Amino acid sequence: MALALVEQGKLEEALAAYERAIAIKPDHAEAYNNTGVVLQQQGKVDEAIAVYEQAIAIKPGYVGAIFNKSLALLLTGEFIQGWKLHEYRWKGKSFETQRHASLPMWSGKEPLQGKTILLHSEQGLGDTIQFSRYTESLFNLGCRVILEVQPPLVLLLSNLAGISQVVAQGMPLPNIDFQIPLMSLPLACKTVEETIPCVVPYISIDTSKIISWSERLGPRTKPRIGIVWSGNAAHKNDHNRSTVLQQWLPMLSNEYQWISLQKEVRECDREALSIATQIVHFGDEIKDFTDTAALCHLCDVVLSVDTSVAHLAGALGRPVWVLLPFAPDWRWLLDRDDSPWYPTAKLYRQQNIGDWTNVIERISVDLAQAFNLPYLAQSLADDMVIMGDMKVPSLILEDTLRTGAGIKDAAVVGVEAIGGDDIVCVALVLADDANVEAIRVGIQQLWAVYKVRIIIAVVDDLARTESGKVNRANVRDFFRQQLEIATTKS
Repeated sequence: MALALVEQGKLEEALAAYERAIAIKPDHAEAYNNTGVVLQQQGKVDEAIAVYEQAIAIKPGYVGAIFNKSLALLLTGEFIQGWKLHEYRWKGKSFETQRHASLPMWSGKEPLQGKTILLHSEQGLGDTIQFSRYTESLFNLGCRVILEVQPPLVLLLSNLAGISQVVAQGMPLPNIDFQIPLMSLPLACKTVEETIPCVVPYISIDTSKIISWSERLGPRTKPRIGIVWSGNAAHKNDHNRSTVLQQWLPMLSNEYQWISLQKEVRECDREALSIATQIVHFGDEIKDFTDTAALCHLCDVVLSVDTSVAHLAGALGRPVWVLLPFAPDWRWLLDRDDSPWYPTAKLYRQQNIGDWTNVIERISVDLAQAFNLPYLAQSLADDMVIMGDMKVPSLILEDTLRTGAGIKDAAVVGVEAIGGDDIVCVALVLADDANVEAIRVGIQQLWAVYKVRIIIAVVDDLARTESGKVNRANVRDFFRQQLEIATTKS
């Protein structure tokens, strides 16, 4: 029952269920372990660690609790103990079997001079990209480095510094003296935050690919923003890590060229992608990670959820802004917007469980500041401000908007000049049953026709007259205050 509550996101109810289980059976180690998982999802990491320790005390050698404790320790930056306990992943029933276990394991103590060592991938593609950074460090110990990776990464990683050969999983190997899984390297190398190999780029790009994709994109006329809104659907935490494209639509201003780095599009995103005509989507034209790498190189910034493309952009040394769930994966640590693994990364964390709206809004603000574009930070209601391009007489614009389904009133409340651009400020009163996303889409279709920036705000009761119309004076004051803030920031 408690597990079902966790899957439904009812964390408090799940905790209560586990507390009842422990009250009935005080030595219920599994209930303590599961309690720790829920506490960690709530961001209570120190409490989670304490509960994992209770589970281990009750059941010494409890692999699940020890492994979960390792992830919590790594999340808090306790690398030395975290790496050590992380090796328990190989003892769990739910984890993959370690390949090449019959070969001698390098622990970090054995001399490597004149030896051949096999570094082999485990877990996901992003993990392989992240931990392949250690190849040059091992090469500097005087050994020959063989890297075995998932087939989609062979071409991408073929030019890593220090490697002699890249082999796809399952292919024949040369003679090997030592082997080590990629994610065991931090333990063997005694990695702490200050000693992370963090020089970027450590992945190089085929120049011909850059030239080819540059021609495909055409001349650069505006900032290029690469976007990845969802990751691997098979990942056990995908429901927390991935977004849906619909959530990104309010941010997709025509001030930028939006480049989709998303190779696979889920069924739930197809309609939004068909509507968002400002997104350049290549789909199956992206054959492998070398194509994705070239596109990352050609973007001014990459926006990505926690998936392999975020690691790729970071490894390439490209500016990458990573959208993180409230309870992030251990590698992103806590309470910081930078990453010791990727110097060019900026982290945008959910402030509330499951809420991507605030994340998208903060990214919109920072994009506007990064490219010196004015931006209206917040509307009078809980709805996001929408930006786009428009040039149309006020009365015609108001009449056009009023004909839209769910719009009770519309008012052009002012035109302001910022940085040589005219900003048209429009306020809307919506019906209670209005489809806000459909209204956004309709406005975006209008934007494609005109060339002056427009800002839309949905107003609440405080900005309406008794008859339900827009209170132009109140809304005009609001816009003026927000535009002054935008001018100051830009």
